[in-house]
Amino acid sequence: MLFFTSKLVLCLLLITNLCSSSANAQIWQQVGPRFFSSGTATIENHHFAVDNGTPYVVYSDHADNYLLKVEKFDGINWVTINFTGLPAIRGAYPSIAIDNGLVYVAYQDWTANRRNTVLKYDGTAWSYVGSTGFGTAEGRFQSVAIHNGEPYVAFEDSTHSFEATLMTYDGSNWVYVGTPGFSAGYSLGQAYDTNLIFEGGTPYVSFMSANYSGMLPITEAGVMKFDGTAWVPVGTTTNTGPLINGFEPIAFLNGEPYLVHSDDQFSYKLAVQKFDGTNWVPVGNTGFSPGTASYNQIKFHNQTPYVSFVDLGTASKGSVMLFDGTNWVPLGGALGFTQSSIVSLQLEIDNNTLFVSYIDSNQNINPLSMMSYDIVTSLENIQEVNSSFSIAPNPVTNLLNIFTEEQVKTISVLNLNGQILKRKTTGTSIEVDDLPAGTYLIEIQTEKGFGYQRFVKY
Repeated sequence: MLFFTSKLVLCLLLITNLCSSSANAQIWQQVGPRFFSSGTATIENHHFAVDNGTPYVVYSDHADNYLLKVEKFDGINWVTINFTGLPAIRGAYPSIAIDNGLVYVAYQDWTANRRNTVLKYDGTAWSYVGSTGFGTAEGRFQSVAIHNGEPYVAFEDSTHSFEATLMTYDGSNWVYVGTPGFSAGYSLGQAYDTNLIFEGGTPYVSFMSANYSGMLPITEAGVMKFDGTAWVPVGTTTNTGPLINGFEPIAFLNGEPYLVHSDDQFSYKLAVQKFDGTNWVPVGNTGFSPGTASYNQIKFHNQTPYVSFVDLGTASKGSVMLFDGTNWVPLGGALGFTQSSIVSLQLEIDNNTLFVSYIDSNQNINPLSMMSYDIVTSLENIQEVNSSFSIAPNPVTNLLNIFTEEQVKTISVLNLNGQILKRKTTGTSIEVDDLPAGTYLIEIQTEKGFGYQRFVKY
């Protein structure tokens, strides 16, 4: 009888949880087991892509003599796609791209003097794309992209003073796109963390530009494009004001490139800029993360920018924020959604789902984990909830009241960095007398999701 009662209670709890999940439809979900990789990934040695809802991950296994491994999620489990018929694939800096069902992997090939090699998987077997070990010497930070069915690889080129180079496979050979080492004269002395993206048929390469001649390295972001004849800078410099660090790939909205970076003038907190055709200009407030941010990336969905990052202000957990047109607000109502501290956070958006991949740094074996979030109506929900409530008084000294016909589940006060300062789960008002004078966000959660409004505390 006790066993039956326990099962009944368990079923009721499951039903309750399912109902609760339905009411809060947008929650972070684990993609397969939390620690899915069969080996050990390192910070610069993994990358992922998503093809019609199916995530693929490539990484260089530190615990297995740096053998390259590719795994995909089949809806239930992560399964390894073996390099059957090929010799052992050893290397670093892997990059993955998918085009019309074909999976491409570029990497630094340790069996070819650490030069570039590209593999292709057709769903049945792997094969090399052209010759292995292309380029004239060691390449690093490989980034692969496919345009019109042809693979392109950007990389840091040791032959050309560690500047950026782009090559493509023309059906017979790997050839240079424009001048090799094209970032020379624009970078501070070295271009690393190269990332390749196409926009309207034009290749753009972003990179970290660094000079190590002094006591401390000087770094800033660089973005260049190939205009069909030559490589030209996008803007005279991305460092029009404060120094830019922690740079990650650019993304495009309506033909304009955006980048996210950590700004040393704001304690290395996040800033987003876009290039308006003449200058790099800020998007929203600068320094909007709670603390020092790293592994920053930006992607778009339905005209909305989403930024992922690892933040010291949330114990080095992963966070995602979106720009609602006025404020940078946390996706899912709170920052720091990962279960523990992480490193090497990466972001992709496929159809209506946001995916993040990362290394769980609290585990000795550094396994990979992945989570997803349904963002199909994230901004729409925010806008709907925003229009459904008002607050008063504003400015406020002591008690802030919320007026809405919706049932309020939680009320939170956030700073403009998205960090929750206080939260309550009952009532329709919240005391703010203990807050310093300044501007804050009030966040409410209803059955429809989260909403935000600014208020001023006197």
